[in-house]
Amino acid sequence: MGDTMTDLLRRLKTYLDAPTTIQLAQAVPLGVLAGASAATIAAIIGMPAFATSCLGIIFGGLAVNFTSSLIDKIVHAGSEREQVKLIEQGLKDGDKDVQTLVAGALTHAGPEVSAALPPADRDELIIAFEAAMRRAGGPLVGIAGRYAAALRDPSADWGVLQRDVREDAATLTQEIRGVDLVEDAMQEARDVDGRVKQLIEAKTVRGVSQVASGVRGTKPTPPTPTRPCPDCGMAVPVGAAACPSCGMRLGGAQGAAAPPATTPIPLTLTLAPTTYGAQVSWESDLIGRRESRFVSPFAGADLDLVIRALDVLQYPSSGFTAAEADRLTALGIPHHDGLLRNEAHRAVGQILYRALAADLPGAASLTSVRNFATNQGRPLSLHIHLPPDAVALAALPWELLWAPDEPTPLLLSRGHPASLTRHLDLAQALPAPRPGGRPLRVLTIAPQALLDPAMHSAERQARAAAWAPLVASGAVELLPDISPATREAISDTLRRAGPIDVLHYIGHGRFEKGEGQLALDRADGKLAITPISQLAPALAAAQVRLAVLTACQGAMVGAAETGASVLGGVAPALIAQGVPLVVAMQLTVRQTAANRATRVIYEELAAGRSVQAAVAAARLALYTEEQDRASWYVPALYVRSAEAGEAYLVGGTKK
Repeated sequence: MGDTMTDLLRRLKTYLDAPTTIQLAQAVPLGVLAGASAATIAAIIGMPAFATSCLGIIFGGLAVNFTSSLIDKIVHAGSEREQVKLIEQGLKDGDKDVQTLVAGALTHAGPEVSAALPPADRDELIIAFEAAMRRAGGPLVGIAGRYAAALRDPSADWGVLQRDVREDAATLTQEIRGVDLVEDAMQEARDVDGRVKQLIEAKTVRGVSQVASGVRGTKPTPPTPTRPCPDCGMAVPVGAAACPSCGMRLGGAQGAAAPPATTPIPLTLTLAPTTYGAQVSWESDLIGRRESRFVSPFAGADLDLVIRALDVLQYPSSGFTAAEADRLTALGIPHHDGLLRNEAHRAVGQILYRALAADLPGAASLTSVRNFATNQGRPLSLHIHLPPDAVALAALPWELLWAPDEPTPLLLSRGHPASLTRHLDLAQALPAPRPGGRPLRVLTIAPQALLDPAMHSAERQARAAAWAPLVASGAVELLPDISPATREAISDTLRRAGPIDVLHYIGHGRFEKGEGQLALDRADGKLAITPISQLAPALAAAQVRLAVLTACQGAMVGAAETGASVLGGVAPALIAQGVPLVVAMQLTVRQTAANRATRVIYEELAAGRSVQAAVAAARLALYTEEQDRASWYVPALYVRSAEAGEAYLVGGTKK
């Protein structure tokens, strides 16, 4: 055994020190797992003691514990390269027997695997091992977290993991049916205490029909109701507070009512700016807290170019220099003859998603929570926290996240439109909750300068229709529009009207010289461009709960401007001033798209949906109805609260 373990350590060191191994860890973690498994199996094949007493399974040609044809091929492969391919195939296919074989082999060789890990790449390889085990499934999922923890801990008790895998293998039901002739048979099955429960030694066995089960040799007990852990897949007793394998908090006591199918699954991402991008903290009741690195795919002038490209998509036109067109090509954003292709926004979303999921803990966090939400038939709710100085991070179009292997964007995939909320982490007190028991008061600011009267009328009718049922019931009060919207008229109305629940602005906006601006009217009918910093105090003093801005670039912030702050944008400035909820447009927006989005939002709010769900519904409507699907990601939701719950205006509470 000692010589074998020495040979195993040598094989593993040779494999794990190879330059290609770290490349696999970054790109194909399953390949790392398969390679290490092949090196382990190759070193210990031919050791009957290992095959029967350590794994509790039989390697031989009969291999009675297995029904997979891959096992015999793996054991008798002509080279480790061939073994790697077979093991990787089995893991990709979810072959339970290959999963069990790999779990047993790697657990038995755990101390050697740990000792063979090169110091420089140790952490990255351990992350790759854990990610591959979780992806492979079966018993590998059940030990993934503990295996990674043991690799990191020099004093780890590998005996516990080895025992667990032996018990899992020992409880397998063994079957051989319909076999007319078996030659040179040797089969042995033991219980977990090492007692032989089944033994066949024969030169020739004919007419085999055999079933062996319950090799533990103990009195059967009624099965305990279980549910799969959403993170590692291990069967966990119903009512358990946490998974005993990976430690995920499951919540709820046995017999507790399941959450409603419409209750979102929250996932919070807190981004702390770094020189390379950001350190991301992923938090959820399901996964606890994990950390990952985010290297921004767009920075400086590239970020400004990408934002301008998305802006141009709203009103397709040329306007890129030859150098800019070359840079868009280098970034992977498709265009032709100076015009962006319709799929350009998808390319941007995929590039951003790959960057966010490039670090394995981040990818595992996002995948785990998304899969759990899908399994539960509930929507995903993403909450992105940004500090005020994170301009480059806030400028990224997070709403556009798009997994490269999925046909639809993340926020519109898997049958339940997801929500994405932007939070500003400000060192300021939150406004007091508004007492209930009175109508929801809605006020609209509608400048006439530069606004098409017909479009203005259509928007007003759509807005009134959306609120009509609640107006009729007395639950909503629509205040007269401020139009023309001079600064004096706005000031007087806000001062006299009392608390405003919903403030709606329909007009033009822009982001220029580091600050968001709104177009208002002058007394002489001309245009009055007004910085948001001039309006924000009056809006906050009116106790506005939700501001909905159908103005271009209302949610835009600076990107490459020196000294720029997130708070320069219209939406962030209102949040900083004390407005709890702001829906704004992060790009130029078509008036038809803005009108359609706000009507859907108000209809959803009037029906008692949360603000997050209302914005998600508006995104889905735009994606479904627009020919080029270029506006659905333009609406952005900013929330002042640090909580990850849903915000309601009608028929609900803030949870």
